[in-house]
Formats: sequence, C-alpha cells, structure tokens
Amino acid sequence: MCQWIHLYQISRQDVLIFLKTFHSVFPYLSIWIDEGDMLVLGSETPQRPDPVRIAEGISPPEVRASLERCRLTPTNLWERYVADERIIRILRSSLPVNTDDHPILEFSAPRSLFWDHSDEIIRGLYELKRITDLSGAVLERESADP
Repeated sequence: MCQWIHLYQISRQDVLIFLKTFHSVFPYLSIWIDEGDMLVLGSETPQRPDPVRIAEGISPPEVRASLERCRLTPTNLWERYVADERIIRILRSSLPVNTDDHPILEFSAPRSLFWDHSDEIIRGLYELKRITDLSGAVLERESADP
C-alpha cells in the first residue's frame, strides 16, 4: 500500500495519528519525504529499501525519462527516505488511532487548513528517526554485553 499525505495544512499531531493508524494495519513501513509531501509504503512483510536495487529499478531509460519531470535520480530519490516502522514504536502510547467509529482526523485536520507546518513536521520526523536509531544502538550494545 502506498499512501500520499501532504505535510502542509496539517498538524504534527495529525501526521503522527495518521502514521500510528497506518501502522495499525500495516506492520512494516517506509516513510519518504519530498519537500511538503510524504509517501508511506506499508506492507505485511518486512521492507528492505536498498539503494542499489532502487538505482537498478529506475535505470531503464523510460523510467529515467518519466522521473526527470520530477527531477528524481537514484541518488536524490534515496535521500528522500526517512524511516521505517521503528519510528512508530517510540510514539506515545496515548496517541489515538483514527477509526471509522472514532474519526479524530475528520475533526482535527480542518483546524490546520491555513497553516504550513511542513518544516516543523519534517524536523520532528527526523528527530524521531534519530531517537529510534539511538535506542536501537543502545539495545544492540546491551544485548551484546555478557
């Protein structure tokens, strides 16, 4: 599953609710950001984004020609990768999930209609990734200690 979500005219809280909700259905994610837009790829099996495979996948001339319109290359496409599902595991447990019976985003999203919070949201997602990377490194060291 691939879902596009804009990072402008939405709050950071709503983006986190979206990510937690998406993760409640798809246990494996990859998050990609291009300026004020975010793509979230979800699956039931682990994703292993690989720069070499990405480069190979977009190397055919017809694919390169199509991506030129978006100024995407193998290098700068990979630069848009932000994080995987581990970023969700460090979110507050009190953060709600959006459901049909409890449509939080339906009522909260319009409050940000005329605001551009994209820079704040992007910084926040990268901060969450750094925390995720640091906590993963600490867990690896603790499990390696006798």
